[in-house]
Amino acid sequence: MTVENNSKQNNEKKSSYGTFFSNIYDPVFFPFLHPLRKKITEIVLSSKEKNVIDICCGTGNQLKYLRKAGIQSITGIDISENMIKKAAKNNVETYCLKKDAANTGFETSQFDTAILSFILHETKPETAREIMKETRRIVKNKGKIIIADYVFDEKTSFPGKIGSRLVEGIIGGEHYENFNRYIKHNLLADFTKGLKQISEYGFVFGALRIKVFEN
Repeated sequence: MTVENNSKQNNEKKSSYGTFFSNIYDPVFFPFLHPLRKKITEIVLSSKEKNVIDICCGTGNQLKYLRKAGIQSITGIDISENMIKKAAKNNVETYCLKKDAANTGFETSQFDTAILSFILHETKPETAREIMKETRRIVKNKGKIIIADYVFDEKTSFPGKIGSRLVEGIIGGEHYENFNRYIKHNLLADFTKGLKQISEYGFVFGALRIKVFEN
């Protein structure tokens, strides 16, 4: 990733995740994200090999679920200073590293499974594509890429769409602009082109999905 793109990602994360937002993220979104966190953990547990990376791990909540389930080889990365600090308070500091998701520095095919939760909708398309490219590089062939994010289609009910837009609108700014672009152009399908989808799970009136792909 270029220095310019890296700077853009830094600015996006800073604007979206200030100190106040990073502090309220877990208590506000826990009721909605708890079922997703549990399902992602179940998916990881169903695999024999469990060298897992949580890309843009935020406050480290998913890492806590994985660790509690007995998965030891876990790594989280995030570029937001505020989220890293919050992860430290959540007792996952040793697992959560400050790294650029589009240029991690990890070895090719280093991980069995990668998790991307709610990062693709909030970044600019060019940044999201770089993140996906890097994800595919560091996950082994036939490994799993687990994506949790918004999907608006025939399975998404009206309350799900309205609720999602309300939440994203409250965050506002460039984050909301990226969300609208992501939804309007169905960018998740674009970002995952070439990946084989293995399974899919719906939550919150179908607005939130977990999609499992084979790399």
